[in-house]
Amino acid sequence: MPTASRSVTVDQPVDKVAAYLCDFTSTADWDPHTVSCRRLDDGPLGVGARFENVQRLAGHESTLVYEVTEHQPGRRIVLEAATTPSGPGTR
Repeated sequence: MPTASRSVTVDQPVDKVAAYLCDFTSTADWDPHTVSCRRLDDGPLGVGARFENVQRLAGHESTLVYEVTEHQPGRRIVLEAATTPSGPGTR
């Protein structure tokens, strides 16, 4: 299974940065390929939380559904993605 990892250095408190990044809807702010990202469920962020992420790459849009598989608040979040079915009426 492919994996991706990112590292950045910022001049902000780690808890503030972790909260921002763990709210995966923020990907539209920092990922140039993300068109939109929305939470698909309610409640506190944790294992099982799901996000719909629409991406545009090379002129084509695709939709991925990400699910949180591990969450250590303020430290780590792991998400797994699957593509949504394509066809008439889908992106």
